[in-house]
Amino acid sequence: MSSGNSRYSVISLFKEYNEIKIPIIQRDYAQGRESAKEIRKNFLNSTKNSLNKQLHLDFIYGSVKKYNGREVLILLDGQQRITTLFLLYWYAAIREGKINEFQKLFCFRKESIIKSKLRYEVRASSEDFLDDIISHTNIRFENEIKPSEIIKDKNWFYLGWLHDPTISGMLNMIDDIDKTFRDEAELFNWLYNDDLPKITFDFLEMNNFGLTDDLYIKMNSRGKLLTPYENFKAKFEKLIKSYLNEEFIKIAEKFEKDYMDIFWEYAKKSQKQDIAKSTDGYMYRFFYNLTLNLYAVDNETDLHNNYSKIDDFIQENSLVSFFTKVYKSKEEIDNLIGFLDYLYSNNQNIPEQLKDILRENPTLWDRVRFYAYYLGIIEHKDDEHWYRVLKNLINNTRIDSLEEYINALKAIKKLSDDLNGQKILDHIKTKEKFIDFFSQNQQTEEMLKAYLINEDSRWCREIIEAEKHWYLDGKIGFLIEFSKNEDDYNLEKFKNYRDKFIKLWDFVGENRDNQILLYQALLSKGDYLPEVGQNKTFCSFDTGIRAKSESWHRVFESDKKKHLKELLDNLNLTNNNLENELSSIIKAKVSDWRKYFIENPDYTEYCEKLQLRFDEGGKIYLLKKTQMNGRHVELHSWHLFNKCFGLKPESDREVWWKLEGKKVCEPFNYAEYVESTSNEEPYISLSGFKYKLESEEYDLELRIIYENGKFQFNFIDLNGKNISSLNIRINEHEIIKEGTFSMPQEDENCCKLLIKQISKKSKEKVG
Repeated sequence: MSSGNSRYSVISLFKEYNEIKIPIIQRDYAQGRESAKEIRKNFLNSTKNSLNKQLHLDFIYGSVKKYNGREVLILLDGQQRITTLFLLYWYAAIREGKINEFQKLFCFRKESIIKSKLRYEVRASSEDFLDDIISHTNIRFENEIKPSEIIKDKNWFYLGWLHDPTISGMLNMIDDIDKTFRDEAELFNWLYNDDLPKITFDFLEMNNFGLTDDLYIKMNSRGKLLTPYENFKAKFEKLIKSYLNEEFIKIAEKFEKDYMDIFWEYAKKSQKQDIAKSTDGYMYRFFYNLTLNLYAVDNETDLHNNYSKIDDFIQENSLVSFFTKVYKSKEEIDNLIGFLDYLYSNNQNIPEQLKDILRENPTLWDRVRFYAYYLGIIEHKDDEHWYRVLKNLINNTRIDSLEEYINALKAIKKLSDDLNGQKILDHIKTKEKFIDFFSQNQQTEEMLKAYLINEDSRWCREIIEAEKHWYLDGKIGFLIEFSKNEDDYNLEKFKNYRDKFIKLWDFVGENRDNQILLYQALLSKGDYLPEVGQNKTFCSFDTGIRAKSESWHRVFESDKKKHLKELLDNLNLTNNNLENELSSIIKAKVSDWRKYFIENPDYTEYCEKLQLRFDEGGKIYLLKKTQMNGRHVELHSWHLFNKCFGLKPESDREVWWKLEGKKVCEPFNYAEYVESTSNEEPYISLSGFKYKLESEEYDLELRIIYENGKFQFNFIDLNGKNISSLNIRINEHEIIKEGTFSMPQEDENCCKLLIKQISKKSKEKVG
């Protein structure tokens, strides 16, 4: 055959050549991979649709060589399509019991052995598999069983083949072919009627090149230049051409220059080394995330029925696979073009609202904020408060799942439609609820702000100043409530509380020591700790919405905020030394459990996740993590241990995780606090007491736990000996082997006092 273009059907191509080889420099069969599910689905559906009309698959490329008088096509581009179609024709023949017709067209004989004309040089196992499935005529498909399972159950199938990615991919494809074409009764007749071929493509013979790695690199470099964005743009331009007609050329030029400039400038400012590549990536993410938002609003059922997470959809769907379901009218195209024109007119600067969705993995909040911003530009460009109100709602509502993401988008769209040209503050100021899904507390706050701004415009600037604080992020209702005088709200009081709060929170920031100072000061005012699950929390300063909703937001939205108000009332803005002010507040006398944390900041430090658990019997557990199956101590016994024995620095301990005491009391040689990682109680352990009685020696340990306002103790022998009748004496004191005692008060020697309290000579007898 001479170089040039020729149009082929599948059958005519396999008739033309004795073999079609996938050269060793090619990759495995990628269209069958698990990750290519959407690609398979789209290709097979397109093929199925062609059974009633023609499907043209563009070009395939190859080099033709003669070996021993046989013409062999070395396929350089088209491997995936040809392999899939080969499997489709094989499937149709097997299903109809006409494998002989398939063999006449797609196979050849070598020494009386039937071989597949499609040859995979990439892996010998791939070729063996193809030879086996085309030569065995006893394969029968059953509707209840996947074809791949039937094939794998054959005695000629080697289980080791499952490690070959090409074979695994072919099995996946055969299953999807069966799923797509199982009910097509005329499939064989349609495919094998080459007088009216349904599937065609153009073949470009590359005889001017040698079959070298250089050729493969040249061919694939051409493929790599067609990036996901360029692939989308090429198809998108065809779509918008059908809507815009004479405007198309002007818009196409904008895509090449103006719109690209927006993202080019951003890539330059981001100091990306490969600006062209970064620009291409940013543009693809922009169009993908915008289109996905629009798709989610109108295709809720499809998303819910087929995906459990948004990441699953993204992994399986390229932009090309779903954009036509979104841009179905000139209005939708005009909205997109209008949005891009707005971005370009913004001095080619990427607004803050867009930057998050240009990252590789935007969050659900990022996506929803972007949608609110997009609608604001398209529908509410003249409403300065639209995006501010929506951002406050989004930032203070949990959006953790695909369902919540969709509900958030649909609620925003409905609110936008409900406004019907009205400004958002005018719309919400008299409502009890103005939007679905989003936090009712935040809605109530936004309605109050709308009322205040409409009553007195001076509130606007002061509210915005508070909302933009790095931690508050729009949630300032508690500060407005602090400013209330009976039924009126005082702007000056609001500014005062706002400024104090900002000063306090900025002082705390990410400084752990300052955070603990704040915890101690607030505990001096009362129990401000909000509940999170079964625990209570000191409150994290993490700015993630989930972290805030499980900590400080629960303070701001509950009666516990009165302790914060009292603390702010005690602060003096004219004093620039907040550390001294907080330290002065901390000196207040407290008599309940709070005193332990106020007097001992290390106790809060122990709680790495800032959580503790209150349990029956007056026990308070300090948690390393958030569950009782993590390390934890009990507050009262932990305090007793620290008070009596002190804690060695980690660097001085024999084993880093053992909580060893600095000192012990005679006759014990070792003091340790034994943390728990289960429902067993943590306890104080005093050990190393070698007690001799006549010829017997006992290795005694004293264990102390806290229960119902008392310390319970018991002696055990570490070797398991029975000590119930043993008379133990320490410094002439006869010791009770188990009982209770009260917390020792301040004493010159707490250790000696402890021993006295567990003896019969103590004032409080135990039995």
